Amino acid sequence: MLAHVERAAAIARMDSTVTVIFSGGQTRAGATQLSEGQSYWLVARALGWLEGIEGRTTTEEHALDSLDNLMLSVCRYYEFTGKYPAYITVVGFEFKRLRFDKMHRAAMGYPADRFEYIGIDPDDSRAAERLSGEVGFTSPPYDAREALG
Repeated sequence: MLAHVERAAAIARMDSTVTVIFSGGQTRAGATQLSEGQSYWLVARALGWLEGIEGRTTTEEHALDSLDNLMLSVCRYYEFTGKYPAYITVVGFEFKRLRFDKMHRAAMGYPADRFEYIGIDPDDSRAAERLSGEVGFTSPPYDAREALG
């Protein structure tokens, strides 16, 4: 997770038009009073990764799954900037690439040529195990475009 946070902050430092949204709600009852999004933001700040970009970072604190992460981040972007994103880059686990691109992005009707997924997996033996669970995710079983208007 730290690698994801660090990469997102690095992208924003290289491009002054980038806004970073650290997304995630409280997905584990009783674990902490902080949302995942808040935790990521606080870690990035404590490690100095937000230096010079803090004003272009925010949190989305309600997402409970990966579809929420994407959809609610678009909503939060609009709330934070007053416009919808012209381009979306998601930094996450490589094994979630198909889920985000082929399912969630497609379900939202967001153009593929304005979407990038940067996958970073931990260097451990469990990565292959997690990836095996994603094989069946090739097309969205839902269409969120109607809900988004």
